[in-house]
Amino acid sequence: MSMKTNGEILENFIDRIVDIGVALKQALPVLTDSPNVASKLSDILKAANSNSKALTVITDKLENLERKIETLNVQLSAKNEQVEKLNQQVNALNGHVNTLSQASMVRIFNSYCLRPECLIQLIRIGSRKIPHDINTLYQFKNLNDEQITDFLEYYDLEKSEQNQENHLKLAIFLGINPSLI
Repeated sequence: MSMKTNGEILENFIDRIVDIGVALKQALPVLTDSPNVASKLSDILKAANSNSKALTVITDKLENLERKIETLNVQLSAKNEQVEKLNQQVNALNGHVNTLSQASMVRIFNSYCLRPECLIQLIRIGSRKIPHDINTLYQFKNLNDEQITDFLEYYDLEKSEQNQENHLKLAIFLGINPSLI
């Protein structure tokens, strides 16, 4: 069973009032014997017509209001989508800030590494696996060209023709003093 809108309910009400007015108009000749009754029925018919017009105005205004509410709902839905996109962008930005913050802490930690046995940290990119397991400055210094290339690709760093230059580029990226390489 479908629910009727306010406009449909008012339309039905107006139709009934008009039907009553028509019935009264048809009954009027029968009741003309009594001038008092005829006058009152005429007044009732005028009031019914007046009420019908008022109800038509109200119905029009309700329909206009329903259209405006629908427009507002569409606009609200669009705003909700915009807010959701902004939330996604803020979350992505927070992720980038956290990654940069972690990378900065790793670089600061590595900058204090001065001896071969000193522990170093590697910067993790998201949930990707780090290409090679190294823990000390000594292991970092002894990376071969293939391992250095793997790290450059992992960190999306540009590779040059010179292997020593690639090693220095990786050291600088990780915050390791390049003069120790």
